[in-house]
Amino acid sequence: INTNTNVSTFLQQSSKLVASDNTNAQQGYVSMTRNGLILVVGGPGFLIDEGTVWIFSRSSVTDPFVQAGSNIPATGAIGPAERGFSVSVSDDGLILAVGGPGDNNDTGAVWIYTRSVSTEAFVQQGNKLTDRSAIGARQGYSVSLSSDGLNLAVGGPNDNNNEGAVWMYTRSANSNPFVQQGKKLTDGSVLSTQGWSVSLSADGLSLAVGGPNDENSEGAVWIYTRPIVTNSFSQQGKKLTDGSAFASQGSSVSLSADGLSLAVGGFLDTVFIGTVWVYSRNAITDTFVQQGTKLTGHGNVAASNQGYSVSLSGDGLTLAVGGPNDNNNEGAVWIYTRSVKTDNFVQQGSKLIGEGASAGIVNQGNSVSLSGDGSSLAIGGPGDNSGTGAVWTWNIHTN
Repeated sequence: INTNTNVSTFLQQSSKLVASDNTNAQQGYVSMTRNGLILVVGGPGFLIDEGTVWIFSRSSVTDPFVQAGSNIPATGAIGPAERGFSVSVSDDGLILAVGGPGDNNDTGAVWIYTRSVSTEAFVQQGNKLTDRSAIGARQGYSVSLSSDGLNLAVGGPNDNNNEGAVWMYTRSANSNPFVQQGKKLTDGSVLSTQGWSVSLSADGLSLAVGGPNDENSEGAVWIYTRPIVTNSFSQQGKKLTDGSAFASQGSSVSLSADGLSLAVGGFLDTVFIGTVWVYSRNAITDTFVQQGTKLTGHGNVAASNQGYSVSLSGDGLTLAVGGPNDNNNEGAVWIYTRSVKTDNFVQQGSKLIGEGASAGIVNQGNSVSLSGDGSSLAIGGPGDNSGTGAVWTWNIHTN
């Protein structure tokens, strides 16, 4: 448990980030490396929903982020692919997965990029990943890489008339192509939209899958695991839900690196204020149990939709929660840390709102990403400046 009582809050680092070649891209879908030195930003609205991705980097956590080159192109896209609607980068920043759920009339796809050590540029690796038989599935609505970049989970919440599913891919080395691993994962729940959100543990052996429309928008999360000696995932226990009506639990999920802690967002709970549930894995039963009461951050203004996005630090001790509709769609983020005394999460300071946002709809917190070490935070606001979008970065501040 984190015993550092000097941590007070996160402080915004420099001005908001807007790519130089951004044109109404809805920039603001984020993923950060473990050390917080590389930041991936998706913009699914770029070039009339073709979508793209930008890379920002810095040499140390005290330096501001700088755009690294222009947007990253892709081959094989069909129609308005919405690339960048989801992004996931490996811990070392060498592997990148980019989801494009609009590709090929909403069948969806994922593009894989590798980063050259010599040029530091990302280059597409092989063809896009897609199950062409899953027409209208919106594959790539969510993506999650294991820490080494060798395992990939791809969510397609509209598969089979909104039942939803997740596709697993693996490879033996970074230079090899990804290969689909077994059949798609789904438990057959009607209209549950499984795959709306996905999160892999660092070792790629545990997977959390959110389905916020399950049981008439009550929502749920499914846990899958696989033994080290096999490549086959199987569902672990019953789906996780506390039965809150119209809560949309599973709208976001985040596993800690060791797969023992899980944060689950339900952005419609409590009449659209939104909530987050935290679960811990029981060492005896090997199943997840809810930890403490559900979390709703104070200081919200009206229907904030807290839990639309969540991000746990690698050690599971720090939690970022996005509420993109707070204060008439301005948006905000709430930070929680685990209490030493109670082992429950406690809100840390006031909600975070990035400076320099344009007036009107900004949707800060639509996407959030903590660095693995919990020291840095990226907040996406795709509505900023009439849909251009922006990202705000924050560093932890200690007294």
